[in-house]
Amino acid sequence: MASVDLVEVVPFPEGFPSVTAGAFLREENILLSGHENGFVLLWDLKNKKHSKLYECNSPVRAISCSTNKEIAVGCDSGILVLLRPIGGTKPEILQEASYSKHSRVWRIVWIGKDTLVATSTYGTIKCFTRSTTSGWAVKNLQGHSNSVFGAASSDGKFLTTADFAGYIILWEHNDGNFSQIQQLNVVGNIQDICWYKDEVFAAVTRSGRILLFEKETAGSNRWQLMYEIEIATGMGNSVTVTDDGKTVFAGTGSELIQFDFDSQQTYQHSLTDVKKIFSEGETVYLLTDKGFYSFAKKDIEIRKDLINYRFVKISLLGHTGTGKTTLCNYIISGNVCDAKSTFGKRIWSWNLPRDDVVDKRIILSDYGGQEAVLETFLPFLKDSDMFLIFYKQTDKTTFEKALRILDLLSKRVKSGANVLFIQTFIDHEMN
Repeated sequence: MASVDLVEVVPFPEGFPSVTAGAFLREENILLSGHENGFVLLWDLKNKKHSKLYECNSPVRAISCSTNKEIAVGCDSGILVLLRPIGGTKPEILQEASYSKHSRVWRIVWIGKDTLVATSTYGTIKCFTRSTTSGWAVKNLQGHSNSVFGAASSDGKFLTTADFAGYIILWEHNDGNFSQIQQLNVVGNIQDICWYKDEVFAAVTRSGRILLFEKETAGSNRWQLMYEIEIATGMGNSVTVTDDGKTVFAGTGSELIQFDFDSQQTYQHSLTDVKKIFSEGETVYLLTDKGFYSFAKKDIEIRKDLINYRFVKISLLGHTGTGKTTLCNYIISGNVCDAKSTFGKRIWSWNLPRDDVVDKRIILSDYGGQEAVLETFLPFLKDSDMFLIFYKQTDKTTFEKALRILDLLSKRVKSGANVLFIQTFIDHEMN
């Protein structure tokens, strides 16, 4: 684990109340921070001074900024207040404090400038829509039954909500109305979600596991889990995708985790209590209990002198259910009882007997057999030393797909690697 070259944007005074939420207004050079003691502070990053914008009398749990710079703040007490730091108008109470566990505000998401969504305990999701004549209309979105700690929007087109039980709902938004378009279920307690355009969204769980979802196809309104990164040592707090869509950063109580899409490499930076992450161009900003910091984003570089093993990479391709994961599971664990179909990509490391110089490993890259998956992973196949293309003896369709895969590889992947066809289910009669 290594550290990044941090630049101190603004330090917090010694003994300052713990940070719980934040928003960054880059163009105005303003940071808004919410704290355990209920304070909402406005930081002028130019002169490094702060002022108290609001006092909630309850721990702040969510701060969200709209496209026209209105700030929504939610607290443990249930209060939901609208602040306008630029313009100086009085605070507007959208929901009064009830100090009940049923009304706690966990997350807030703006959908454009006139609709915001607030999440709470027991699966409560409230949608507030501003009217030009009668204030704010409120309605509930039904679907969750546990505390909703993950909520994010894709430029107002899609909304994602995720709860403590790992249940994720994708909603399509149209003029203040939301309709469910997909439900996903993952292992873990979702703590935060972030979108990149409407193509990818990332989530981090309470244990620090990072989950990355991509569209099944370019024109689809359905997403699939593509990557799971589980290297965290602290509780997950925040996740973001950089502006170029190439890197994911997740903050935990113990570190900052970086994942690069192109290289599929992960790295842990030695930083504690990263509460919120913001990305602006090539700069990443971190809100922590000690202050607000920035650093220049860099791709992960693996030092050759740290690689103390020799390996080959074998990519396994083929139709779903042709036996790719079964073979990997048998090689690594010696049994096939727990083999389940892969959706996305799964990496297996086969350690061979050590010689006098270095360890030797075979890296098995097991790719899911869904039609949409192969196109997504083609760029990552170029460094393969061998391709295994699977098909069933008992199913002609799988052989036809194997031929299509071979054709794709020959046209799209410049590689001198050997390609082998693997015929499975050979102990079954021909169909």
